[in-house]
Amino acid sequence: MVHLLTLNPSLRIFFRKFSCHTAMTSPNSVFLDPFCLRQFEGSFQGTRIQCIPEDFIQHINQFIAQNPNCFEEGYAPFCKHIFIPNFTDARIGYLAITPDNESLLRSGYESRTTDELPVLTRWFDAKDVDVPQASVLDLILYSREQIILENSALSKTVGPDHPMNQPGFTSCQWGLISIKSQDVFRELPMTPITMMRNALGKHEGGSGVPLEKIKYMASVDFWCKHALVKS
Repeated sequence: MVHLLTLNPSLRIFFRKFSCHTAMTSPNSVFLDPFCLRQFEGSFQGTRIQCIPEDFIQHINQFIAQNPNCFEEGYAPFCKHIFIPNFTDARIGYLAITPDNESLLRSGYESRTTDELPVLTRWFDAKDVDVPQASVLDLILYSREQIILENSALSKTVGPDHPMNQPGFTSCQWGLISIKSQDVFRELPMTPITMMRNALGKHEGGSGVPLEKIKYMASVDFWCKHALVKS
């Protein structure tokens, strides 16, 4: 559960604004995809949301109801973003690499799920660096159809227990698949290896979107100068 006392005054006002409303769904409401649930678990090493998942998605849908034009286009037609002021205690999920901290970089082979191949990545341990609180949450959404396709490619069935099929969400066209904590109201470049995985296709845990060299080089430029932060 998010505790108001842990938030700075401006975020506390924002949280109260949405907490005063009862649960609601609107034509633009979104559901929480199970892939995103790992970010609410204490063992997750990336952007961790210390909040009850049901409460989190309720606040997001209340925000959408009041801001129906908040959806922004993503890297493919099946992807959208919502940028919302951070109302949790999540800290920024990446840092600039500097001469003072580059010696603290760590690397290793990791996979996001047991269905994916481990890939080489690098990161800062949060305990080794000063990580400020994020001012923005980038909510990454996939269409209902894309989520079904990607699950099917991994021999997973989207059955009646899936959040998209729960009461109040059966008409939702978008599902929240990932949350990024950052300090800008715009999409940051996805990591090069994520682009590679997407190009490999749905059977390898990607989306099937082909690699675009210009976007890939922009990603390389950003991630040459930045690294993820793991808690």
